[in-house]
Amino acid sequence: NAFIISIVFVLMNLSLTSMVSTVGGFQRSFMLPLLLAFLYYLLEGRFRETIIVLLISGILYPPLFLLQMVTYGLEMLLSWWPNRHTEAGRKYGKWLGGAVLIGIVIVLLLLPVLQQLLENITRIDPVANWQAIFAATRYGSAGRAQVFLVFPFVGRGGIADHGITIFFFFFLALFATAITVWQPQRIRAFPRVFKSLFWASWISFALAWSGFLITESFLLYLPSRYTQSSLLLVLFLFVTIHIYDAFLAMAKGMTNRTSSWMWLNVPVAGLLIALFFLLPPPETGEIAFGRGDSRWVLLGAAILLLVLTAVRLRSPVSAPVKTSKPITSRVKWGGGVLLLLVGIAITWALQSFLTYYRASSAEQAMYQYLQTLPKDVMLAGDPSVMDAVPLFGKRQV
Repeated sequence: NAFIISIVFVLMNLSLTSMVSTVGGFQRSFMLPLLLAFLYYLLEGRFRETIIVLLISGILYPPLFLLQMVTYGLEMLLSWWPNRHTEAGRKYGKWLGGAVLIGIVIVLLLLPVLQQLLENITRIDPVANWQAIFAATRYGSAGRAQVFLVFPFVGRGGIADHGITIFFFFFLALFATAITVWQPQRIRAFPRVFKSLFWASWISFALAWSGFLITESFLLYLPSRYTQSSLLLVLFLFVTIHIYDAFLAMAKGMTNRTSSWMWLNVPVAGLLIALFFLLPPPETGEIAFGRGDSRWVLLGAAILLLVLTAVRLRSPVSAPVKTSKPITSRVKWGGGVLLLLVGIAITWALQSFLTYYRASSAEQAMYQYLQTLPKDVMLAGDPSVMDAVPLFGKRQV
């Protein structure tokens, strides 16, 4: 478990160098490592370490703490539900009831602090709040932090902040769906804690939006903070763990002479070839793969599929079955070293894009001047210039 989670952490950092939850220097950069530590300790049943990670998360990044608490609650509930009629289950149910009662008592004790919030709740107008957000100076279409760049998926209020993250979602979800359809038992065998995180992400996302519709402010932070890292992590883990065995079984089934699936190879290859010729390089490059020349992957996949089908048709039915040798520890270590070298090479190639921000003397003087202005001042300007003002000038844009 620790090895797989550490590899996933490295791969996600290499593939998402500009993602807001992996960029260093911000509170949200703690999202991914603390979430992985939380999942690992919860998966191993080390509850003392889990509580420590929860406390650290609450100090460093409150949205992560809320997401972890919802995940922890779902995990406890799902572990109790199948055993609720047993003696241990009844004792566990009493413990859960006591925890809920303690939570209610804490809320009642905080009522004086929550009085202003309760006054706002009595004047709920979700429709007006929803319409107001699109006209807001900061979150509107001309604001610095647009709620929706592509409704309802991309933006501070969507599933992820940036379009590139949505593309990762799309391809990982596509692979995960293919694995689930081909071998449904794999989704049942997937560790329950990751399923809890998946549903907790959507619950926290809904809570964040509910908080805004009730109070007209992002009381529970931006909704995308609860989905863009956690959902991507769950899909990444599911695909990483199951893709080799699932697609190996799929390939054997589709190349089996006695299987009707094999005859689907020809139309699939034809579809790939048609996409290669019909989609022009700009669309294929910018939307699908990231580079125009990458559309040749479609043609290569089609040719490979046809070649494998032809080879399978030419082979005798009674061909001896080859048994694969078990992977030795030396091969595993070699693969790990190779992966490390590839990661170093990718990081080295991205050095020009990963430089630190160095403000000029004029920009530093501007930031110092902005800090002397009232905190409720509203600033506007060119996005490339004003983007760093909230961090260094300590004022809203």
